[in-house]
Amino acid sequence: DNLLLDGSKITSEKTQSDAGDKIIYEDTIFGKFTIGETITGLVSKATATVLAEDLTNGKLYISAQDKFGLNETITGNTSNAQAVINDYRPNPVNTVQDLTNFRDPDKVISNFLSKFRDEFLKTIPENLAIGLDKRNLIKNIKSMYQLKGTQAGHELFFRILFNQISETFYPRSQMLRVSDGQWDSQKVLRSIVVIGDTTNLVGRTITGSTTGATAVVESVKKFIISNKEVTEFVLNINSMTGLFSIDEEITGTASDTDDFFIKTKVTGIPGRKTITNDGNLYATSDFLTVSGGGVGADIAISDIGPGGVSEIIIDTPGSGYSVGDQLVFDNTGTQGVNAEGIISVVNGGFTQESGTPGTDGEDHIVYEDETGRGDQYFNNKIVMEPATNTDLNDITDIFLINQGSGYTSLPKVTITSSGTNANILANGTEIGRVIGLKTNELGEGYQNSPSPTIKFRNCLLLTNKSGNFNANDTITGGTSGATGTLASYDADTNLLKVRDLTANFVLDETVTSSSSGTATITRLDIASATIAVVPVADTDGKFLN
Repeated sequence: DNLLLDGSKITSEKTQSDAGDKIIYEDTIFGKFTIGETITGLVSKATATVLAEDLTNGKLYISAQDKFGLNETITGNTSNAQAVINDYRPNPVNTVQDLTNFRDPDKVISNFLSKFRDEFLKTIPENLAIGLDKRNLIKNIKSMYQLKGTQAGHELFFRILFNQISETFYPRSQMLRVSDGQWDSQKVLRSIVVIGDTTNLVGRTITGSTTGATAVVESVKKFIISNKEVTEFVLNINSMTGLFSIDEEITGTASDTDDFFIKTKVTGIPGRKTITNDGNLYATSDFLTVSGGGVGADIAISDIGPGGVSEIIIDTPGSGYSVGDQLVFDNTGTQGVNAEGIISVVNGGFTQESGTPGTDGEDHIVYEDETGRGDQYFNNKIVMEPATNTDLNDITDIFLINQGSGYTSLPKVTITSSGTNANILANGTEIGRVIGLKTNELGEGYQNSPSPTIKFRNCLLLTNKSGNFNANDTITGGTSGATGTLASYDADTNLLKVRDLTANFVLDETVTSSSSGTATITRLDIASATIAVVPVADTDGKFLN
């Protein structure tokens, strides 16, 4: 590694290697390897001993070592010489002896390791995450193939390529599902305290002294109802055995070692509520009354059904109207749409004589069935000529072209016409029907006589109204003798709701108000429901999310 100056021809015998001035190369980490020194792979950290060096052909002869990798740099520990491995050929004798060991990725030489990669990692890119042990990957690649298509498989794949933790999002986790909220209902038992502090029974087992029924208490609440201390137990559903009974004594202890029994007596509470008649024209804001049996229960309307306008009632026929005049429905606040109708008959019809058997004041003389065949709108009344009727062109009949849908309350109805003084009312037998009840408060003592009943408000659709119906007026029925307090009155729809009833009103009777108002009940459908009195009730439940 030097340049010899002032010498003769290099082959001259006069020129000796140590004669003349010399220029020495700069210091460098590169140089010739030394026979007998140890070389180390920069990446594999494999080591071997230099046995001979062939600089002409760029070869090193080393002790057997199969862990060096192609294209890695080796360094001599003594000479600091470095070189890059372009190829590696093992000793043929050793190769034959070690051939069976080459089945193991840990023992195979680098040249053979590439064959493993071509066989087992064909679909895996050549360039992987820095620091990844390819020998270890080959041994464990089967695990990744078994996880192919799964979240774990994707995470492993991204770690192999980029050494990054991937996140997998499924479309189902981003969807809004119908009725997918978690619904929770509880088993509730109420009792009257006999002795001890019932709050100490949380997490403890209670036992019925008569039935032998048992349950684990999840939580305890205390109330004062009619000067009685009432305890409400929420029971663990999965722990319940047997059935508790009303009026039986239940016992429990505060701990396993406690020999002092806490005692309390089961009281009857409202259970399942069964709607026997759904009525109509109710709202969820209409309060109900539970009477009979115990005290303190509060039951309310939880849901009402929608419907269409099933009929138009002519309260006042007016005058000056024409067949085909359009009805106008004000659907504001009703949730309904698309009701449509017209005036189909004016000038009045012929009724039978008063007292005719099997008839009432609304029965008319009508055509034979075939007379009206082919008419656009069905109507079969025989009507008077305009000159015969003193109230010219008063409304006799209305035809509903479309009942509409979705109404939860009655719409106000007017007429687009040059006629005057008519008053017509909408009614729907399905509008505001009661389809759900909920228990807001269970109360206590409902096993007592008489059995409890639910009292619904009376929803009266009125005609022939005169005078005033004011808030909190007393309403009295002329036929039934029923009385109650005016809860609400809608002058646009003539719907009167009465609470705190002594009895139910009856259809077609005349009602009066304490403000001197009078009217006739033209439509009335009162809801009704029954209550089962039980020792353990299922709460109506709620969504937790």
